[in-house]
Amino acid sequence: MKKLIVTLFVSLSSCICLYSQNDTPEFGKVTYYDFMRTYDLKDKNATACVVYESGRYSFATDIAHSSTKTVLGSTTGISKAPPAEQQSDPARASISSEGSGMSDNYYERFHRDVYVRIHILKQEGVEHATLEIPYYSSLDDVDVLTIEGYTYNPDDSYNIIQTPLDISAIIDEKVANNLYVKKITMPEAREGSIVELRYSQSSIYYDMPVWDFQKTIPVVYSELQYDESAFRRYAMILKGAPKFDVYKEEEKSINTSGAAYSSVQTLHSYTYGMRDLEAFEEVDFLRNPVDYRIAVHPRLSAVAGSGNRSVIEYLVSWPLLRKELLSNAGFGRYVKSSAKEAKKIIAGLDLQDHDDAGKIEAIVKYVKNNYIWDGDYGISASKKLSAFLMEKRGNTGNLNLFLAGMLQAAGIESYPVVVSTKPNGIINKAYPFEALFDFVVIQAVAGGNTYYLDAANTYAPFDMVSMDCIDTEGLVLKPKAEEWAMITNHYPSVSNAEMTLTINPESGIVSGDVVESYSGLDAVKYRQLYGGDQENLETIISKDLGNFTLAEASTENFGDTELPFLIKYSFESRQEDTEDPQDGQLSINPLEHLAPKDNIFTETRRQYPIDMVAKSSDSYIVSISIPEGYTVEYLPEPQRIDNREISMVYSAVQNGDTIIGTAQFAFKNAVYPGPDYNLLKKYYGDMITAFSRKIILKKEE
Repeated sequence: MKKLIVTLFVSLSSCICLYSQNDTPEFGKVTYYDFMRTYDLKDKNATACVVYESGRYSFATDIAHSSTKTVLGSTTGISKAPPAEQQSDPARASISSEGSGMSDNYYERFHRDVYVRIHILKQEGVEHATLEIPYYSSLDDVDVLTIEGYTYNPDDSYNIIQTPLDISAIIDEKVANNLYVKKITMPEAREGSIVELRYSQSSIYYDMPVWDFQKTIPVVYSELQYDESAFRRYAMILKGAPKFDVYKEEEKSINTSGAAYSSVQTLHSYTYGMRDLEAFEEVDFLRNPVDYRIAVHPRLSAVAGSGNRSVIEYLVSWPLLRKELLSNAGFGRYVKSSAKEAKKIIAGLDLQDHDDAGKIEAIVKYVKNNYIWDGDYGISASKKLSAFLMEKRGNTGNLNLFLAGMLQAAGIESYPVVVSTKPNGIINKAYPFEALFDFVVIQAVAGGNTYYLDAANTYAPFDMVSMDCIDTEGLVLKPKAEEWAMITNHYPSVSNAEMTLTINPESGIVSGDVVESYSGLDAVKYRQLYGGDQENLETIISKDLGNFTLAEASTENFGDTELPFLIKYSFESRQEDTEDPQDGQLSINPLEHLAPKDNIFTETRRQYPIDMVAKSSDSYIVSISIPEGYTVEYLPEPQRIDNREISMVYSAVQNGDTIIGTAQFAFKNAVYPGPDYNLLKKYYGDMITAFSRKIILKKEE
C-alpha cells in the first residue's frame, strides 16, 4: 500500500500545474502541493530556484533631530514617478517648494522588508540555502531588526517537518567600516527541501539598495514594492530588461503631522515585478554585468531642504548639470585654478619647439611623472588644489582636472569628459544624475585630431585612457553645448615572442633565450605587473615556463610608455620525455613554453556580448638548433585560418641545421556578438591543438 501511495505521489508531481505568481506563498505555510510543484525553468539542470521573493522599501518619520523640513508630496506638485521604461516620457520629480513646514525634532528611517522562498531541486543546490544580509552597524544605529526562517522537509509518513532557523548560529562578518554581512545557513537543507527567510531592516542610513530580480539561480517570480517618502524622491531605474513584467501604482494618504503642524500627503506606492528569469552568472569577457543583470536601481532625485521650505534636486537636466559642474569648486573652478597655477609650470617645460600634438604629449607625461594616482575614482577633485600640489597625490578628478588646466594654460583646446566606467554601467540619458558618473578624462583637440587623455593611466601611452573607460560614452563639459563623445581605443593589444632553443639529447636539457615584446593594453598589463620589481618579473616568467631554471631576466622600455615593453630571459628546462630510448627519436613542442594551453572560452552557451576590450594579436617565432647527429623525421603540416572573426597561422620549416617555427593568432574584433561564442571557442581550441603539435627528430644511422 505504501509503495502505491509513493507511486501516486510521483505521478501527481509530473502533471501538476505550473506555479503562478498570482498564487502568493504565505510565510510559515508549506503544503505537499508546494513540494509537488513543477517549474517551467529554461535551465532544466537547475539545482535550485527562487520560487517567490518580495521586498518592500518604505520610510517612516521619527522624532529625533531639530530641523525644519519641507514636505514633498503629490499635493505639492510631485509628479508620479514610474521608471522611464514604463512611460513615454522619462520620469521627472517635479518638485514644488510649497508644503507644510516641519519644526519638530525629526528624522526619517528607511525600512526594508524581504521575504524569499527557495526550492532545493538537487543535492548540489544545497549551497543556495546559505543566504547573506548586508547591513550597517554603528554606535547609534543597528539596522537588522528581525530575522525568521524555516526549512521544510517531508518525512516517510508524508508529514512536513518544519525546522526553525537558529538565530544564534548566524555569523556576522565585517566588510568595511560600518558595513557588515549576516551569513545565514538554513538548517537541515537537502535535495527537495523548501527554505524560506524573511527579515526586516530599519536604518537612518537610508540609501535604497539595488533590488536584484535576477539571481545566480532561476527565479519564478520576484517583486519590489516601493512606497514614496514624504521627504525624499527616488527614480527607479530598470537595467537588464526593457520593461517590468508587472507594474502597479496606487495612491495612499500619509499623515505627516507633528506638534507644530498638521498635514496629510497623498503619495504613491509602486509595485515592480519580474517572472521566469534565468540564472545570472558573471562570466568572462563581460566588463559591464550591471547592464545585463535584471535589477532596479533606486537613485535619489530630490530631498526636502531645511529652513525656508527649499528643495534639493538631484534629478535635473543635462544643460543644468553641465552648468552646475562647470561652476563647482571641485570641478570647473578647479580647472580654472589649475590653469592659473600651471602657467608657472608650463614656462619651465620648454614647449616652444613643439606643435600642439607634441605639447599635449609632453604635458601628459609631466603630470604622470610628477603626480601619483591614489587609486580612487571620482569626477571631482577629492582635495583642494593646494593640497594636491603639495602632496602630489590625488584621485582621478585631481589628476585629470589639473591636466585640463595645464593644457588650457598651454593654449590647447581641452574639456573635461565625465564617464561611467564599464563596471559602473551604461548611462541612461533619461536620467541626468551626476552620481551616475564615476570617472573623468580629458578631451584635447590639436591639428584636426581629437585625443582622450587620462593621467591616472600611468603605464600607458599618453593618449590611452584606462581600460574601464574604453568604449564608454562621456558627457563633454563645454560651456555652451551639450555634447556626448564615444571614447574608443585605437591601440590593439600585440604580443610577440622570439625564442631560440638548444637541445642536449643526452641530458634532456633544453636551453632557451627569449625576447617578449608587448604593445597596447598588453604593455600596460605587464608594466603594471612588473612595477619595476625584479621579483615580480621572475614571477611573471615562471608562470609560463613551469619546470625550469631561470638563468637571467631583464626588461627594456619600462619607463618609456610610447615604446613596446620588452621582457628578456634565459632558461634551462629538463624534458624527461624528450627522447624515446627505443628508436632514438626526439619529440619537441617548440611552443610549449609560449603558447596558451587552456581554452579561455569555457561556457557551453552565451547570450551576452564577448568583450575583448581591444583587437589583439599574439605571434611566436622559435628557432631550434638541430642537435648534431640528428635529422628531421617529421614536421607538422602548415595551417592557416583567415575569416571575419580570427586569423591563425602555423608553420614549421627546416633551414639548414635550424628549424623555424612560426605561429600567430589574432582576434579581429574588440567585441563579438554572443552567438559567435561557440565559434570562437572552436577556433581557440583549434589554435591550441595546432600550436601543441610536435616536431620529431631522429638519430642518423
